[in-house]
Amino acid sequence: MGFRLTKAVLDRSHAEGPALTALLVLAHFADDDTAEARPCLATLARILKRSRSQVIEALNRLAEDGEIERRGQYRGRATIYFLTVATRPEIRTRPENNTRPDSRTRPVRKSGPHPSGNPDTIIQDHPRSSTECAKRGANGRHAEAFARFWAAYPKRKAKARAEAAFRKLAPDDDLLAAMLAAIERQRASGQWQRESGRFIPYPASWLNGRCWDDDPDPEPTADAEPDYDAAIRALCPGPSLEAEAAVFSDPAEGARWLAEQRAIRNGKQEVTP
Repeated sequence: MGFRLTKAVLDRSHAEGPALTALLVLAHFADDDTAEARPCLATLARILKRSRSQVIEALNRLAEDGEIERRGQYRGRATIYFLTVATRPEIRTRPENNTRPDSRTRPVRKSGPHPSGNPDTIIQDHPRSSTECAKRGANGRHAEAFARFWAAYPKRKAKARAEAAFRKLAPDDDLLAAMLAAIERQRASGQWQRESGRFIPYPASWLNGRCWDDDPDPEPTADAEPDYDAAIRALCPGPSLEAEAAVFSDPAEGARWLAEQRAIRNGKQEVTP
């Protein structure tokens, strides 16, 4: 197992992506003294979890870039790979303050001598693309917006599903403000307050149903009295009190009788035997 070669690959190689992974596996199998590795393609494919053609493509890339050399076959089967990185000078220098270098830059593979004439000098690539930076900024804004929604919603259940639904909507500032206002309005509704919030929908269901657009429930009239006459007529069809009061020959007496009957029905007057 080539611990020294593995460190050399990390410090000196210009390989990237699948080629770098394949080179690290070769360094794992290589001998530190000879810098030679003899794994077969089946072993490399199994460890790298790639097909044989993908492994061959990565090895060809390493050979073209001068990272490895093929030196015949071992016992007529496995190819012998020589890791040329063992003969290179270290090109990745650590900062003097022993801190990590800027992760936004990476070395660029370049053929031929460096313009400065110093082979140990590396060229730093430009910072990460504006697309990647914008994506990170969008993720940060999404996390902040979801945190505000989660703090405002009264039933905090199934957070992962709620966050997935929130990410799918990707609300802007105006839509988020409308959501928060709807939550405050619906929090005071009878449905959300009944039985300690038992009927409050789960946040994911609320988001998927776009419930912030729901019309508010009509507020009950505090001074309205129940219509007992209408309820009795619905249960016991027949002549109404007004019709019976109209039978009286004296309208005043009929009106007085009608008032007494309504008071009895409304429970405001005891029935005299």
